Amino acid sequence: MDSTERLTFPHCTVEVVRKKVKRPYVEVTTQSVFAVVHPDSSQAEIRSLVMQHYDWLRSKQFELREANDPSWRPETFSIGDLTFELRRRKKSGTRFSCTINTMNGNVIVTVPLDMPVEAVRALVTPLLEKLRAMRQAQMQALPAQLTYVSGEKHQLWGREYTLQVTEIPRGAGAVSEGVREEGDTLILRVRAGATAEQRREVMRFACKRCVEEELPALIQKYEAKMGVVVRGWSVRFMKTRWGSCTPQSATIRINSMLARHPKHVLECVLVHEMCHLFVRRHGACFYKTFDKYFPDWKEVTAFLNSAGQSIII
Repeated sequence: MDSTERLTFPHCTVEVVRKKVKRPYVEVTTQSVFAVVHPDSSQAEIRSLVMQHYDWLRSKQFELREANDPSWRPETFSIGDLTFELRRRKKSGTRFSCTINTMNGNVIVTVPLDMPVEAVRALVTPLLEKLRAMRQAQMQALPAQLTYVSGEKHQLWGREYTLQVTEIPRGAGAVSEGVREEGDTLILRVRAGATAEQRREVMRFACKRCVEEELPALIQKYEAKMGVVVRGWSVRFMKTRWGSCTPQSATIRINSMLARHPKHVLECVLVHEMCHLFVRRHGACFYKTFDKYFPDWKEVTAFLNSAGQSIII
C-alpha cells in the first residue's frame, strides 16, 4: 500500500491509506501498520479507529515479528536454573500461561501486552517446582536429536526412509546440494565437511520445496470449494506454528516441516488458514466453517498436537 500520511502512537507509527472502502479497517503487515479509511476521514476519526483495535494490532505485531523476523529474540529473565521467554499478547488483567520451549528447555510465558517483567517474575515464582517437573517430563519425551548421518530414519510425507549422506567433493563445480528419493532411501547430498546444522538446513530446504510443489493445486481446489481467493502464500520453517494467515491481505504462510507428515495433514492446515478468510478468530463460527470444508480436522489436530515436537527437527 502506498501512503505518505502517518500518525504516531506510543508504540507504533500508522500509515494512512485513503480510498473508497465499505468501512475503514486496520491492517498489520510484517513491515507496517495501515489504517485504510475513507478519503474524507478526519485525523480524529482515524485515531479513534486505531485505538479501537490498538491492543489487537500490537499483539499482531509481536506475532508477525516472532514468525518472520530472523533477528527476533524474546524478552528473557532467569530464576535459578529456569530461563523464561516472554510472549506478549492481547490479554487483560493478570492472566498468563506457561509452556515449555522444547528447542532449548526455556519456559514460554504468555502475558498481557504491558505487564512489567517484575510482575511476571512474581507470578511464576510460586510455580518453579511445577515448571521444573513439566520441563523434565517434556524434554525426556522428545525423540533423539537427529544428526543427519547415514542410517538415520527420516520421514517424508508420512513415510519412513533411511538416510544416506553423500558428500560433494571439493572442486566438483556446479553440483548442487539437495535431497532425492531412491526407493526407501533418502539421498542427502551435501558439501564435503558439512556440519550437522548445515545438513539440517539442506533437509529443511528440501522439505520447503516439497510443500511448495503441493500447495498450488490444493489452494486452487479449496478456492473453488470455499469461494475465496488466496492473494499470496509462502512456505517457511516456523518454530511454533504449523501455519498462519493475514485475513486483511488474504495471505497465508505454511510451515515447511509439514512435509514430514502425510499429505492430508498439509491439506488440513491449509484449509484451517483459509477458514480465517471467513472468520478471523477461533470460535464456534470458525469451527463450524472448518468442519464444513474439512470434517476430519479434529483427528488431524490431535495428530499434530501429539507430533508437535517434530517441528524442531
